[in-house]
Amino acid sequence: MKDISIIVPMYNEEKNVLSVFDGLNNIFSKTNLNYEFVFVDNGSHDKTQDLICSLHKKYPFVTLAVVGKNEGYGRGITTGLNNSAGRIIGYTDGDNQVPADTIIQAYNEIINKNLDYCFGKRKRIDENLVRTLLSKGYSVIFSLLFQMRGIEINSKPKLFKKELLPILNLKSKDWFIDTEIYLKTHKHKLKGARIEYTCNKRKVGKSNVHFSTIWEFAKNLLKYSISRNF
Repeated sequence: MKDISIIVPMYNEEKNVLSVFDGLNNIFSKTNLNYEFVFVDNGSHDKTQDLICSLHKKYPFVTLAVVGKNEGYGRGITTGLNNSAGRIIGYTDGDNQVPADTIIQAYNEIINKNLDYCFGKRKRIDENLVRTLLSKGYSVIFSLLFQMRGIEINSKPKLFKKELLPILNLKSKDWFIDTEIYLKTHKHKLKGARIEYTCNKRKVGKSNVHFSTIWEFAKNLLKYSISRNF
């Protein structure tokens, strides 16, 4: 079994595949960890899958997982998690915005403090106006429904013990996956921590988050707040 598996979901990220890999491997190769990177082609239409395949052929610690048709961000995450072999599993974004050393810090927090999970917390929200407005709007809705303030739900990385995967029983296919994980760790009273980091600015490619996403978030939040059994 691997020490850690990092899932990297990618949807039309051909311009980021190699640089994301380099960023991760430059940090992980300096550790003594037995690691794997699970790159998920989440139904891309560009050369994302071809580039991941080339990495897989060259590096045995790179795994390719494929979602034939894009069903949403969460589907890519759960596909990667279900194809992981690490004792500690988790995911980061495929756009180079999360520094790779933050993942190592989160892993060390779990191991050294015997935690169930460790999530990232951005010191600086992405400067893109749309993303900033969406994050703030989502935080307001979340706070109103669950009376939890000061929580940044969508930050990565998100790491947890693989033994918790059946307990979390993740179902979200869309962007609600981050919120589902947070709410379920809270529901099951799992022991965790959050570490702060400075978010890198996206250099290439474009975000797949749009204003329609806030409606998607709102519907899922309302559904969960009513049923409490997502």
